[in-house]
Amino acid sequence: MMDGSDLSSENNRKGIISQAWTRLSQVYQGTLDQWTPHMKSRWVGSAVLLAIFMLRIFTKQGWYIVTYALGIYHLNLFIAFLTPKIDPAMDFDVFWPILVMYFITLLCITMKRQIKHMLKYRYLPFTHSKPKYKTVDSTVTVN
Repeated sequence: MMDGSDLSSENNRKGIISQAWTRLSQVYQGTLDQWTPHMKSRWVGSAVLLAIFMLRIFTKQGWYIVTYALGIYHLNLFIAFLTPKIDPAMDFDVFWPILVMYFITLLCITMKRQIKHMLKYRYLPFTHSKPKYKTVDSTVTVN
């Protein structure tokens, strides 16, 4: 038979974790509530953190993927900010040329370095104008 103490200790552990998570959420929300009125300080702090991050990127010559993902995340937040709050069940038309330009822009930004590398080392991914080598016949007979 199962001992009742195992079940109660598991419930107690879940209760402690739940209470800790709730308390952490309350402290976090309290901190956010305290900083909400200080709009200029938040903008200055954000600008300083962004400048430090950009300085690190330029000095260390790295973190490009993280920066790219962060940029897309901020673009997504900006688009969500501009999007009106309407019923999501209603289907509304998307202006497709903006999506096409967005895709082309992201593609150009992403592929810029790869294309420069391909041009530098004369790597052509297509068969157009590649040199063609003649094969040597290995069945040469000697008299």
